[in-house]
Amino acid sequence: MKIRQQLVKNNKQTYGGVNPLHGVVVHETGNTRRGANAAAHANLQTNGNSRDASWHITVDEKEAVQSYADNEQCWHAGNREANTTRLAVEICVNEDGDYNAAFRNAAEVVRMKRIEHGWTRANVEQHFDHSGKDCPSRIRAEGRWEEFLDLTEPEGDKTMSVRTPSEAIAWSKTQTKGYVGLCLVFVRSCFNIAVKYPSAAAAWAAAKKKHHTSSTAYIPAGAPVFFDVPGNKYDHVALYLGGGLFRTNYSAKGTVITASLDHPVFNTMRMLGWTEDLNGVTIPGLTQTESAAKPTGGKYTGNSIVDYLASVGKDSSFASRKKLADQYGIKGYSGTSAQNTALLNAMRGGSKPAAKPKPSKSVAQMADEVIAGKHGSGHANRRKSLGISAAEYERCAPR
Repeated sequence: MKIRQQLVKNNKQTYGGVNPLHGVVVHETGNTRRGANAAAHANLQTNGNSRDASWHITVDEKEAVQSYADNEQCWHAGNREANTTRLAVEICVNEDGDYNAAFRNAAEVVRMKRIEHGWTRANVEQHFDHSGKDCPSRIRAEGRWEEFLDLTEPEGDKTMSVRTPSEAIAWSKTQTKGYVGLCLVFVRSCFNIAVKYPSAAAAWAAAKKKHHTSSTAYIPAGAPVFFDVPGNKYDHVALYLGGGLFRTNYSAKGTVITASLDHPVFNTMRMLGWTEDLNGVTIPGLTQTESAAKPTGGKYTGNSIVDYLASVGKDSSFASRKKLADQYGIKGYSGTSAQNTALLNAMRGGSKPAAKPKPSKSVAQMADEVIAGKHGSGHANRRKSLGISAAEYERCAPR
């Protein structure tokens, strides 16, 4: 299918940067008025859209019209990360058009773009995935998303090749930035698994092969690991690399990083466990191994305070670690690597939490307590009970 070029001459309704083209977001125009076809929507953009919106390609039953070059960063998905990294394709729904033909044409355009940009099925997404908006609404209402995806497959490649755990790990290390607020998009892309659920929370709830654990000692390398995030209904998912390390998006910095559970990115999170399936797809070769099933010698020997606490049956949450750090004399705990190492060494070394200092009392207060018999009899016993030096005791002892 030929895509007619009618490019907008200014970029006032784009971010102005270069789109790295991580995938394509499929939309529907939502405009059912007669005549609201691809040409009409292209003209709207050419003449200056009154709405704060822009998109790359509009498709109807007769043609596809491109308004912005693929590498432009348009305003279309309600999410800056998606806007700046995805192509946008709009399907016309005008009442005097043929929607089914437009549906097929749009799938053909996406198929062409998949071949051009080397995208897989996992790179084809809905507007809903990025903002929660019910779009493309008719495709969603009629349950035709899988049909659409099937039509985008290049000839001879009608099935999707899911990456193995080792392949997923290797691919994850090629990603260094982006995926702000898109942890599930990142992890499913590692495995080349198509979009299905809107959040990590939904993907965890739907998984059929869950393994509940709070320690990495029980997780095989290459597993998707899920976390509860208090106050965030979407929760989090990361890819486990093995050796106590994860590959995860770090939204606060807009990067993809390798981190242990001691890293600030995980500070407020509580591990739920890992799964053998993701978005309804079983990950090939991902099973719990003997080495993952049991820590060496039954005792945790790694360098993570989180895993250590889990191995001894203690709460490993950030709030719990903060309290423990205070008890062990580690002030101003914020979850830094140095603080976590100090806490791990203190607990593993068998040292006892620092005793809380007794509140200081005036000489008059201590003298009154001694006279009242609150500290027993005998000067030695009284001084020990008060917790003061001999010189201090001489100042408050009864004469």
